Amino acid sequence: MNQVPDSAATAPITVAPDGDQVRILVGDRVIAAGADISTLVEAANALGDTDPLILRAGASLRLDLPRAEKVTVLAAVREHNTLTDELWERDEELDLDSGRTEARPAIETGILVDGRPWGWLFLMSEDPVDGRWQLVPVGPSETILTAGASFWGSMVSGPYKDIGIRRWSDLAAVSWYEIGEGPTEMWVDYEVEDWDKLFLDAFAGFFDGQYGPDRPFCPACERTKKDWTAYIDADPMFADELVGQAMTAIYFPCAEHKGEFRYSEVLFVEQVAGHDWRWTGSSWTPS
Repeated sequence: MNQVPDSAATAPITVAPDGDQVRILVGDRVIAAGADISTLVEAANALGDTDPLILRAGASLRLDLPRAEKVTVLAAVREHNTLTDELWERDEELDLDSGRTEARPAIETGILVDGRPWGWLFLMSEDPVDGRWQLVPVGPSETILTAGASFWGSMVSGPYKDIGIRRWSDLAAVSWYEIGEGPTEMWVDYEVEDWDKLFLDAFAGFFDGQYGPDRPFCPACERTKKDWTAYIDADPMFADELVGQAMTAIYFPCAEHKGEFRYSEVLFVEQVAGHDWRWTGSSWTPS
């Protein structure tokens, strides 16, 4: 059951410009002010336990700000310590029915952001100590990307990496990567405007030395064709051209084969993101 909000949580928290400053008000009382949004957040954080961006159950946060400044405030929001134990207890209950990344619902504690309910989602990181609860909108979300590569040799299975993006309209998106028995890393972007950039960023450094090869694998090399498999499941909002660019993070011809792109039977990848693909010399194009 959600905690009953105390009186400190019932007064609305407003972040808004006022002349040449940006201020945080709790009710009608100015709690922190700064010359810009970054100094305002620093001033709020300096208040310690009375930081108004540390939200209790039932808090109402109103952000009368441009989108870029909303991002800074939302990234700074934390849960009050009176919520932490409840969040972990309710999160443990979700383990039986929800995946950690693609479908896990936000935990509601009565918090409103700009008049609509938001809840808490725990975003894991490579170092569990650095994982943290962050706010995302409550309600339906959609997974707009899942992709990955894995090793399936003739005698043994090996490493894999999966990535993905989940969105709540343009208000927030959680991206993640998971590496075999290694780390899972999750992060949130608020007020997303450039979805193509977010998509390509998810593939950046796909093979980065944490597992498997240290560079994209060549589809013309025997080891790749025999032992590796990859998939991309992308929302139709992402054009084929963009998917082809993203594929270069997974498939890229080696020095020996990159000059042979004119031979489609050599530099050809089957059934990724619903297409067969051919190499054009700098990217992949549906064949």
